[in-house]
Amino acid sequence: GSCFRSKWGAKMAGDMMTFNIKDGFMEAVCRGFRSGLLNTTDYSNICQCDCLDDVKQQLACTDYGDFLSNEHPPIATTTIAEKSTDKLVQEFNWVRSQSTAPLTKFLDYIRYSYMIDNVIL
Repeated sequence: GSCFRSKWGAKMAGDMMTFNIKDGFMEAVCRGFRSGLLNTTDYSNICQCDCLDDVKQQLACTDYGDFLSNEHPPIATTTIAEKSTDKLVQEFNWVRSQSTAPLTKFLDYIRYSYMIDNVIL
């Protein structure tokens, strides 16, 4: 037929046609998370902040904006670290809950070393 086989024997043309059905959503989510990372300008603006309240205001203009919205001045560095970790864990768990195998297994493997570190420390 018109399908060709790779050196592993998988039907490549059929896999290409169903990629978006199986993996397109998670790829789009990951691309969205990537576009939300701080860029050079954002980082430069944060570096010029005089106090942590200024950092909060600079982060409010980015995708990180709402995670410190309920915190009242003065903000401690531990609060920023705790809230940003909570945001990361929440997003990681959401991505894991939306994923299917083999991505779910990979995300589990990523978590294991941190679990071991938490027990040791």
